[in-house]
Amino acid sequence: MMGLCQPRGDYMDKPWKEDDATIEKMVTEGASVHEIAAALPHRTFQAVEKRLSRRGLKVEGSRRQKKISFTEIRAERIIEREEALKILAGTIEKLQKGGEMQEEELVRIRTIIMAIRGYFIAFDSYEKYAELEARILRLEEAAGKALERVPADVGQDHQNGEHRR
Repeated sequence: MMGLCQPRGDYMDKPWKEDDATIEKMVTEGASVHEIAAALPHRTFQAVEKRLSRRGLKVEGSRRQKKISFTEIRAERIIEREEALKILAGTIEKLQKGGEMQEEELVRIRTIIMAIRGYFIAFDSYEKYAELEARILRLEEAAGKALERVPADVGQDHQNGEHRR
């Protein structure tokens, strides 16, 4: 019976030395992590990624290089729903065309879809907030006009704790 810490096949027994030459060659040729992993079918994608990291090799297409810092993202304006729907429609058209897509393209499409979904939720909240804010401003304005019509001496008596009948 195989223990949890034991290798799951002969590939784990194979030394990296043989694969390092392939990895180095492919890195200098500009191959992606996926291409390198495909060239080493006896290694998992994660194993190849870790090996590249341990050896200090930077490869295009690495998950670690593709991270986005959201502190760098700043919207210059609020886009309307129609514009967001156009972006989503363009994404759907690209998916409908079919053909092969790189994993990076698929990740980008998923990100667009998730961002638009979140945007619609936030946009709904923003619209409700803007509507509520407009109502409050109208009520404050109406209250201000109503106070202007109240005679001055009524307001004075009320402030002194006296009530007129």
